Amino acid sequence: MIIYQDTFKVFHLYSKLGPLPQFDCMSSLDASVYPSDLEWLPTFLECCPNLESLVLTLDAYLEKINSKEMN
Repeated sequence: MIIYQDTFKVFHLYSKLGPLPQFDCMSSLDASVYPSDLEWLPTFLECCPNLESLVLTLDAYLEKINSKEMN
């Protein structure tokens, strides 16, 4: 599955309304996210119990990465 920043934001907003669905069949994820979304990434990954491969791209052009987010 490929997820771009805007789609990832929608998942994040949806999670505030209720639990996210389980993505049991997803074994590979290529996600492009904003640095500010990194804090929420573990919550999303809990919905992917069979995930074997994760490629994560940070979009540093749209948001400035600070040291706290990088840690």
